[in-house]
Amino acid sequence: MEPLEFGKFFVQILQTFSARLSPIKECCKGDGLVKKRFGQPIKWRNKPRIYWKWPIIDTFDKVDMRKKYLQVNAHSFHSNQMRNSLIPYNII
Repeated sequence: MEPLEFGKFFVQILQTFSARLSPIKECCKGDGLVKKRFGQPIKWRNKPRIYWKWPIIDTFDKVDMRKKYLQVNAHSFHSNQMRNSLIPYNII
């Protein structure tokens, strides 16, 4: 194992242990937390405050709850009803 790969591995192990062993997690404005016990979701938290958990047993998954805007360009598509037909976007 090369020294750089060993360093990355060591950092990942430290991050995993710190996330598992810490008893608290902060939820900021615009974020949400999913509390999982043994991998199964049990609670949903979205108020900005500090939440407690049982170390090793519970984990939190952080979710970004802010609105995101997506620009989609118009394009043609194939129809399922009529085989081999291409419908241009300006007809619909």
